[in-house]
Amino acid sequence: MFVVRVANNAHYMDDEETYIHSQYPTWAEAVAAARQIVDRSLTEYFQPGMDAESLYAQYMAFGDDPYIVSPPEGEGFSAREYAKQRCIELCSQGAVASEARAASTADAARTDPKARSTATKYLRVTINDTLGFWDDNLGTHVFNPNFKQTFTVWYRVPENWVMEGTVGAERREAIFRHLYGDSWRLGNADGSKYFVLACDIHVLTPPEVEQRPWLTTAQPCYVVAEADTVEKVSPETL
Repeated sequence: MFVVRVANNAHYMDDEETYIHSQYPTWAEAVAAARQIVDRSLTEYFQPGMDAESLYAQYMAFGDDPYIVSPPEGEGFSAREYAKQRCIELCSQGAVASEARAASTADAARTDPKARSTATKYLRVTINDTLGFWDDNLGTHVFNPNFKQTFTVWYRVPENWVMEGTVGAERREAIFRHLYGDSWRLGNADGSKYFVLACDIHVLTPPEVEQRPWLTTAQPCYVVAEADTVEKVSPETL
């Protein structure tokens, strides 16, 4: 059996951030699974107009890095090499698809005025985080993943925040900056630093939006304007 494990580029060389994805009876199946994990990360981070170098940089900073334990002699799989090639392919395909989408959107706006006024999406953002503190001996922030919290917030955002059903890396980072502060990756003035252990961003479907699920919670609600300014609003206003 071939075991596929997944590390995270945002936590390079951190064994606590590595998990077993699954195991497969053949090498080919294990490679296919690993490639699918890389493809999923790249699709999440891809934005229309992105070049291959920018996409690869996002992947190297935040993407999933699968590897296969004990490959057979003469075989090997490098997630980073595969990602580099896929970045070239995706960005090449994306340039063509982006032009087609732009033309389609322009036609819709000309023929349907409502298409310009209903261009918003709703997000349910669930974050698992913890607080770390500076360690002079190690020269870095350290944290205990057992001391963690989970919370949910809701956003109404411009339609361009969502591409092919997902929120890309840049928009995800904008949410983190809103919640933790612009310099959150550098740490806080008191020497502490927030670490995001997991983040699930769910784009609500039209039927879900009609149900207005945020009304039944006491969770914060925010509206993001076209200029990416954020305003806290009541659940009724969202």
